[in-house]
Amino acid sequence: MGSVKREIIKELDEEDLSNVKEKWCVVLLKTND
Repeated sequence: MGSVKREIIKELDEEDLSNVKEKWCVVLLKTND
């Protein structure tokens, strides 16, 4: 199960990495304000 979980996380990371980065940028900008 661990390896399967890792594969899913890998797929999510590759697909949503840019979205996650954008969300973090927005959060950081809001906290800076």
